[in-house]
Amino acid sequence: MGLYNIKTEMEDLAMKYMEPDTYKYIAQKLSDTRKERTKYINDFIRPLKEKLVKANFDFEIYGRPKSIHSIWNKMKKKGVGFEEVYDLFAIRILVNTSLEKEKEECWKVYSIITDEYNPSPERLRDWLSNPKSNGYEALHTTVMGPLGKWVEVQIRTRRMNEIAEKGLAAHWKYKEGKDDESRFDKWFHQIREALSNPDDNSVDFLQDFKTSFLAEEIYVYTPREK
Repeated sequence: MGLYNIKTEMEDLAMKYMEPDTYKYIAQKLSDTRKERTKYINDFIRPLKEKLVKANFDFEIYGRPKSIHSIWNKMKKKGVGFEEVYDLFAIRILVNTSLEKEKEECWKVYSIITDEYNPSPERLRDWLSNPKSNGYEALHTTVMGPLGKWVEVQIRTRRMNEIAEKGLAAHWKYKEGKDDESRFDKWFHQIREALSNPDDNSVDFLQDFKTSFLAEEIYVYTPREK
């Protein structure tokens, strides 16, 4: 339901008031280095994009900045300064492919990345073979980019990305087929709209939501279930 974005925003807002000096310091550093980081992301992506196009992949690739709170956590855990946090951003690659070819295509993309940039073997995270308990699937790797900088690269299919964004309810949509797509899409759209429009009448929304939701099937599952 996009709640991860809300969680990230709340963490940053809480830090802004609980750790104001650190928050301002990191925010200023990010602002000062924005132009440099944008150029670096573009330089990093360019050769990968050319190879993926040449290999006839249907894909999307972009840089995703880390949140201020996430960067602060890295600084605390590693005991390092801002300049020593190597993954201030992550590169995300979304592949559009069939369900049967997902793992094969993701590993092919991984091969293209590691042919271009040297990977750090201990930083490989294979959540394709063993998805997280919350249903998250992806390949994460960290590679040595230009100028000797480490860069995290996340590889997902569009289906995996939708599950990461919307949660396990999206998993059931794919499992059951396209017939349920409009129901889930309408449901998520309704919730997202309510979250982004706080002026709406929340009581009316809740009543409408309960009526439409409770009329449908409800799935009960354990953390072990896939």
